[in-house]
Amino acid sequence: MDNGSKVRSLAMAAILFLSPHYAAGQAGRHPVVESLTGERPAVSDSLLEKLKGVHIENAWSVLMSHGYKHQFVGGFVVSQPDVTLVGRAVTLRYLPVRPDLEKALRSIAQKTDHSPVFNVRAAEETKPGEVIVVEEGGMVKDATFMGDVTATGIRARGATGVIIDGGVRDYDVIRKWTDLPIYVRGVDATAQAAQIGVDWNVPIRLGDVTVLPGDVILGTAEGVVIIPPQLVEEVIKQNETTETREDFERLQMKQGKYRARDVYPMNQELEKLFEEWLKQRK
Repeated sequence: MDNGSKVRSLAMAAILFLSPHYAAGQAGRHPVVESLTGERPAVSDSLLEKLKGVHIENAWSVLMSHGYKHQFVGGFVVSQPDVTLVGRAVTLRYLPVRPDLEKALRSIAQKTDHSPVFNVRAAEETKPGEVIVVEEGGMVKDATFMGDVTATGIRARGATGVIIDGGVRDYDVIRKWTDLPIYVRGVDATAQAAQIGVDWNVPIRLGDVTVLPGDVILGTAEGVVIIPPQLVEEVIKQNETTETREDFERLQMKQGKYRARDVYPMNQELEKLFEEWLKQRK
């Protein structure tokens, strides 16, 4: 078999293998996500607004109590460390480029009405309240998901933020946008050349965490925590309970009437005082 025949054979094999997966990704469907549909309620805008007041550690504690042990990702360059990022995840998966894969993806893209270039597609299809979450395996050089032009499009569509396990360019421009926090592994002047978008709205890996489409993102200067939508209300309620208790503990620490070991955790005497304090507040 000559080299041309080998390339055509590999491209056809890639098309046959990728077609159902890629088509599902293009339409925003995935068997895992579909099987969980009944367990993952839509999260309202009002709940997202309340989530902005949640401390990331409190959210983490609730998730841990439900067996979600790998939900926090840190180590990002954060463009707006003083802005809390909240939104519904739209997931994008990239893979390193190879000729047969690129050819197969171009062929499949021609059969859909979606742009084969994922940052362009994000600038066309993002909905208000969504966070674009991009898997690029931590690569930065030649793996910059977006520059300021496509980022402007994503911003204009109403995205609340972008999280990239890879790079970004034109950072001097986009880092000034307080309404679009950006979380990236690094900054580079190179364009996206080493990776290509393969899947849209499928389960992806972000650092050590799995992100499903529709998960809720809570991001601060520390990093991001990924919240399954069915746990958002509990996270909000538990945060209020935890913060109320810790307000009392902080008050006792400041007043200095008790030793730190008596306050954290509270001894029996302080537990009783806390109950009285709660009654007075109510």
